[in-house]
Amino acid sequence: MLHWTAPGDDGRIGRASQYDLRYSTSPITDANWSLAARVDGLSRPLPYGNREMVTVSGLLSSTDYYFAIKAADEQLNWSPMSNLFMRTTCGGCIGITGNINGSSDNRVDLVDLTLLVQYLTGNYGTQVCFEEANVDGSSDGLVTLTDLSLLTAYLTGITSLPNCRECGLP
Repeated sequence: MLHWTAPGDDGRIGRASQYDLRYSTSPITDANWSLAARVDGLSRPLPYGNREMVTVSGLLSSTDYYFAIKAADEQLNWSPMSNLFMRTTCGGCIGITGNINGSSDNRVDLVDLTLLVQYLTGNYGTQVCFEEANVDGSSDGLVTLTDLSLLTAYLTGITSLPNCRECGLP
């Protein structure tokens, strides 16, 4: 899941017309931009200053990916390439675990709850493995307040978490 702030059509005014988001397992530059994989299906950009978000699916687990984006105005004047963002995809269990911090004991604990709270309150420096954090059983890849509620209920003994479909972890 990637987040960025929507640019304007002309600087801080208006709304861009479209995005071109690319990713690669090697750093993206202007010279190799066309070789990077394009993310299809992006929605129309929001007006300047709004928070944008997209989930990129189909990536390999435990792999470093580099992302960059360009925006165009209605005349297809493209912006320079954005800053390069690198993210490592999660590894291990693909399913619903609640073990957000990836501890080797596979236990869901207060550290997991703390990390999810940090993520949901905007501290995006926190690494959250979305397969493990999405504990609501929706398999939509989105980490929401429902996940926080279910994780809290689990840690206070009110309910159990859904089982991980791939590796059988509680």
